Amino acid sequence: MNFHTVLRTGILLSIISPAFLQEKFNIADSINKFSIDLLAAVNAEGGNDLNIALSPLTIWTSLTIVSEGAFDSTVEELERALGQPHNKNIVRDSYVRLNKLLQQSKSIKTEFETSTGIFSRSQYPVKEKFAKIVKEYYDVSITSVDFESNSAIAADVINKYVAAATKNRILNFVSSEDVRNAYLFLTSTLFFKGQWQTPFNKSATQRDTFFDDKKVPLGDVQMMYQAHPYAFNRIDKIKAQAVELPYGTNNDFSMIVMVPRGVNTVTDMLNALSKESMTEILANLEKNRQTFYEDDIHVYLPKFKITSDFNMERVLMRMGVKDVFNSQKANLLGMFPHYLYLSRIIQKAEIEVDEDGTVAAAAAGSTFVNRSPPPVLRANRPFAFFIVHKKSGSIIFAGKICNPNTLS
Repeated sequence: MNFHTVLRTGILLSIISPAFLQEKFNIADSINKFSIDLLAAVNAEGGNDLNIALSPLTIWTSLTIVSEGAFDSTVEELERALGQPHNKNIVRDSYVRLNKLLQQSKSIKTEFETSTGIFSRSQYPVKEKFAKIVKEYYDVSITSVDFESNSAIAADVINKYVAAATKNRILNFVSSEDVRNAYLFLTSTLFFKGQWQTPFNKSATQRDTFFDDKKVPLGDVQMMYQAHPYAFNRIDKIKAQAVELPYGTNNDFSMIVMVPRGVNTVTDMLNALSKESMTEILANLEKNRQTFYEDDIHVYLPKFKITSDFNMERVLMRMGVKDVFNSQKANLLGMFPHYLYLSRIIQKAEIEVDEDGTVAAAAAGSTFVNRSPPPVLRANRPFAFFIVHKKSGSIIFAGKICNPNTLS
């Protein structure tokens, strides 16, 4: 039976009472820097034994929408963490173009869906100006619900919206407890499903040992293997090897797998990566693909399925987003005519990778390995991965594999 891997991810916010360069703003750089910083922060918060699946794009989008209603130090912290200018018109126009490109990136072998919805307490509708902006530029639907007297019905309304938006792939997204006493609830969902452009040979998959960063065996994995002229690079600045595995027929999406080299750890690699440009890394991978288009790369990648469920407040505070969670300092008066603060951000994400596919560049500091013998990327130690939308150069999903015992 032909098996298609599936990625499901969503983010919800509950607020309770007390390749687009324009005016020095590149939205892909903004999203990518935030994505890598977020993955590094979750890695630091979760520890070395935690496998991670994240959709940074949905969190970036949700916080961008929140920033539309924020003022003073609240909006300054959000803009700094998101890598955005204070001029909202620049961000809005760039997002419209990005969203258009993303929605066009569908083919027989890849599916991509996003949606954002705001659910407001019936007695306290959001400000008209805020509602108009988020509908026009971020394609946000706004629905009034009764959080106060019947949180179960409110949760049911939200769950039906999310199920419809994801074609019933995400069910029972929230419980009545998640929305009890909420004034405003924001959901942002992402669904990606893709078949590898060159599937891995199932007969070549075999059990193999997975090691930690000190070469101590941790357990066994089902290791896939493929030899193909993939884009490959040694990135000296982050002491890592990277390979690009494309999806579908139109080359709109790909997975970037990064494995540390030598004594470098995945934490070291992510911390160094946060100081580099993913745009340059992608450009160098593409350059190498075109230069060495006939040379096979030997790739060993474990099959994996991981599910993550994170409360993101402490992670975002690590990234400098603090005031929005503080009942005494948050200023979200652009959203409501009274004082609110952000109570929590929850992300639920799942990714599954097998031989068929997934659901779910260093300029001066990058050198290419000698092509004799052929390069080998062996992901049998902790590594990071990123699913990238190629036309915009934006990361849509990210994660880390370090524990072989929780991969299914």
